[in-house]
Amino acid sequence: MKARIAPIGVVMLAVAPAFAGVTTYPAAKVSIEEPPGWKTTIRGDQVTVADAQQDVAASFVVVPAGAIDAASRAAGRSLATTITNIAVQDDQKGNVNGMKAEFISGDGRLNGTNIDWMVAIIDTPATDKDLMAIVIAEDAKLARRKPEVRFLFQHIRPVP
Repeated sequence: MKARIAPIGVVMLAVAPAFAGVTTYPAAKVSIEEPPGWKTTIRGDQVTVADAQQDVAASFVVVPAGAIDAASRAAGRSLATTITNIAVQDDQKGNVNGMKAEFISGDGRLNGTNIDWMVAIIDTPATDKDLMAIVIAEDAKLARRKPEVRFLFQHIRPVP
């Protein structure tokens, strides 16, 4: 089953080796497959997947189980501390490869730049953890990478 993806927005970060692959995220009991040409960086409990130019990236962290129930409120409070003129444009509940998910997306300004943003909360097979992904990007850069961002979210899969 394909994941339903809301409009997406970029988190900047460092990148890892130049091979495509699948990263297992044991704390969330999921695997994350890179879109072709993207790179994965793992720092502590954070997994980041970025395009080669570092224009668009998704940052994944684990959050306490049950976060999906309060996802839109928590996302709004957290992002409003760094994004000005923040506006929620879409809030959808959906499914990512059999895992319940919520996608919240919107618009705003970050350091004077017009951006789009997205937060996804996925109810993973881990009994005590959910997976949260944050994507923030300049509008034009994100528009060029939307198919790859959709690929990324469609290729998060539960693992035993």
